[in-house]
Amino acid sequence: MTTKSEEEFQYKCEAILENLEPNQTNWVPFKVKRQVVDAVKEVIKGPPKDYGAHEKLNALRLLNKSILLRNNEFNRYVENILMAGLQRLAQFNAPKQADDAASDAGSAKLSAHDTAQEMLRRGEMIFGPHETDRQSSATFLVILLDSIEKWSRIDTSDSPSLSNAQGKPPKATPSGQRSSGTSDSTEEKTCL
Repeated sequence: MTTKSEEEFQYKCEAILENLEPNQTNWVPFKVKRQVVDAVKEVIKGPPKDYGAHEKLNALRLLNKSILLRNNEFNRYVENILMAGLQRLAQFNAPKQADDAASDAGSAKLSAHDTAQEMLRRGEMIFGPHETDRQSSATFLVILLDSIEKWSRIDTSDSPSLSNAQGKPPKATPSGQRSSGTSDSTEEKTCL
């Protein structure tokens, strides 16, 4: 995840993604795919002295690209290992400053610009008050929220262990196959 430039990150990212492609011609053992998730988890959960906000942001960007490949086996592993922690990060609320509390009391309805500003303010502190790269911290929260929304729309109709869009477990059909409980086979299912 540590790179010196955006070009180096893109190059490394593409090399990793080739191993996660669900329709690749060369077989890649699952332990390789698991190592990607485990490395992302280590970076995102790692202490600020070991991994800065920019490294955590790059780890999230790699994870997002990996999930969007729609490799169901990989995505199930991500769901089991990372999603609860990522959801907790997405719910992060920075401590309010005294002037923020006063301005919130005076405005009952926030505009879209104010909401975006509030999200960026929240994100600046997501990795703690001692993080110096507040821009990467704020970007991390924005990308995390956007990614979780995208991931929730991934079709997992061939993933019987995952819940369907209504939040109900898939039902078994008489033939023993799992069904989403709907007749529309193009409906998107919740993956992560």
